[in-house]
Amino acid sequence: MTGYLVRGEVEIGGSPMFFTIERIPYVDYISSPTPTRSKFVFQEPKLSYENNLFLLSFRTTVWYSTLALIFILFLALFLVTYWEWKARRYIESRETDSAILRPNIGDVVILIFGATCQQGSPVELKGSLGRIVLLILFLTLMFLYTSYSANIVALLQSSSSKIRTLDDLLHSRIKFGVHDTVFNRYYFSTATEPVRKAIYEKKVAPPGSPAHFMTLEDGVKKIRKGLFAFHMETGVGYKFVGKYFEEGEKCGLKEIQYLQVIDPWLAVKKDTPYKEMFKIGISSESEWYSEDYGIWSKPYGLNKSSEINFSATIRRKDLRGLTIVTSLIISDNRTKYELYDFRNLLVDTVTKTTVRHLTPLYHFMNATKAFVFTDNWGYYINGSWNGMIGDLARGDADLGGSLAFITKERLTVVEYLSHPTPITAKFVFREPPLSYQHNLFLLPFKTTVWCCIGAFIVLVLLILYINAHWDIKKFQHYRQKTMDFTALRPNLSDITIFLISAMAQQGSHQELKGTLGRLVMFILFLTFVFLYTSYSASIVALLQSSSNQIRSLNDLLHSKLELGVEDVPYNKYYFSTATEPIRKAIYETKVAPKGSRPNFMNIDDGVKKLRNEPFAFNMNTGIGYKYVEKYFLEHQKCGLQEIEYIENNTPWLPCKKHSPFREIYKVGLFRVNEHGLGDRENQLVYAKKPACTARGGNFGSVNMIDFYPVLLLLLYGMITAFLLLFLEIFIHQKQMALTLSWNTAL
Repeated sequence: MTGYLVRGEVEIGGSPMFFTIERIPYVDYISSPTPTRSKFVFQEPKLSYENNLFLLSFRTTVWYSTLALIFILFLALFLVTYWEWKARRYIESRETDSAILRPNIGDVVILIFGATCQQGSPVELKGSLGRIVLLILFLTLMFLYTSYSANIVALLQSSSSKIRTLDDLLHSRIKFGVHDTVFNRYYFSTATEPVRKAIYEKKVAPPGSPAHFMTLEDGVKKIRKGLFAFHMETGVGYKFVGKYFEEGEKCGLKEIQYLQVIDPWLAVKKDTPYKEMFKIGISSESEWYSEDYGIWSKPYGLNKSSEINFSATIRRKDLRGLTIVTSLIISDNRTKYELYDFRNLLVDTVTKTTVRHLTPLYHFMNATKAFVFTDNWGYYINGSWNGMIGDLARGDADLGGSLAFITKERLTVVEYLSHPTPITAKFVFREPPLSYQHNLFLLPFKTTVWCCIGAFIVLVLLILYINAHWDIKKFQHYRQKTMDFTALRPNLSDITIFLISAMAQQGSHQELKGTLGRLVMFILFLTFVFLYTSYSASIVALLQSSSNQIRSLNDLLHSKLELGVEDVPYNKYYFSTATEPIRKAIYETKVAPKGSRPNFMNIDDGVKKLRNEPFAFNMNTGIGYKYVEKYFLEHQKCGLQEIEYIENNTPWLPCKKHSPFREIYKVGLFRVNEHGLGDRENQLVYAKKPACTARGGNFGSVNMIDFYPVLLLLLYGMITAFLLLFLEIFIHQKQMALTLSWNTAL
């Protein structure tokens, strides 16, 4: 485009472009119609990508204090052990009782390490002083372990906030991508500033790899997956973010500026004689408008017109007191006398709000109000329309006083004017706990992590077997006697039980006696304490999490949620006449199952049930959220989701087909909304979906669904144990019978 301007082939550029020193001698810039916001956008990475979470739980001073405390406890424990070992009353039993703690550094260290890892110990101190020391030791380390685990839970849910500059971004583990545009390729490849140049050479276009330029859509999808920074025009890019990201994924999006340019300007040919005209013309487009002012003639000069300035609708809006009949839907006769006050505002709410919207319209038209009343919106039954639509179709009313859904059948008898009230009818439900959709005890680790843990267990099993075999052989060779019962035997069952106790954070009465064996035990218990901590922390986080997999009517149909519907005529009609398979199945299996009473209820009861149970309630959201604000605690407002059941569920205000006042109604209603009168009425009556301001501030007890997989595992284990018991009894009896027969034969 710059070349066209330089060669004089065009007078003005059709796209804004950046200022550069090279362009200024050849083109002139006249205005900046489009500000740019090209930046790197990325999701804040998890804290574990920048730090070791297992060291962050405590500050350095706390770690030093903990080590000092453990050292003091070690000295106290060692001294008490030594004193008890030398005490006269323990001399007789100390050699034969393997449960007494020996005064050697190895045994005391193993005891303290077991207490630190919340493990048991096969040895103990027998005296009162020793037991007091053990009580203090285990109590202190229990509180430290609880604090450590709780901090791990919090840190697992945290994100890193250290990436704030281009230099931070360059040295992070985040991958880079750039929107594939001409100016991005130019400015990235010609960057000379060291950090920006390094970003291009190391992250965007590393040697030996294709440059990471991609479409806007692909880049935004990669941002969503995490650990990816994408340079894009944010005004357009955030459109794709709104399309692909879920609400929770939009949190933590950060921006960093890369381009060192000012906003793009519109360019014209250098020294063009039309430059000032272009400037004025573009300014006039944004600041001024033109209109017909009058007619000039030689005999009469300028003849101004007062009427030509207005449209035909405005010129004819004065109806001079003509009566306009409005059809209103009511369910309570008291509404006839309470249309304009705030008593019983939540009874016939839609009608009362619509009447308050129509009052300024009557003043705008200078018309007289008249009302007729009906009890439903209107449906085509037995060849005719009833309700409000019937009043409009027969000409008994000219204007609808309640909002109605747009349907193909109604379009033949009424016309729709505007949508003055932002209400819809939807299923509203609280996101169920994650345990309603998944087995929580399999989710903490990915499949690859489970496989690695399994491989590690097999490896440790082999090492323990070899080590136990070596300990037994060495002991018998040097001491010429068998080892005591606390020594780990080299058989598969004992080693398996030992491993299970380590994984389950339980103690074991058996151990390896040698130095090498104790080192293996140290590594084993240390590894499993971290795995156990991570697993427990993930379970805690998952117990507080909710499932986000219910996003469609099909998901709702196959979920464990109970369904209920607000008891209003239009809900009963649309649910009972649904023909689409999923909607029909929802009505027949969830709302009105055969042999049961249909789950139609008033909105008050429905919202209360929504609060207390796994329940989805189809309701008028504008009114329903009023009850949500009334009954729900702050943390219960988090996780509310909506799913549309009634198609085209935005209600519009109807009027009689081919009404001569249709355009006047439209203009008047638009002016009511433009002046804020409609918004005022909506805010007085309706409520929006409440914002989540206290997420995570609640405590919920674990229920049966959360841990039923564990109960199933226990049940299956008990059944298996009994089966194995019966099998052993059967085999034993067979062996005894066989032995008896041999003895008899001999």
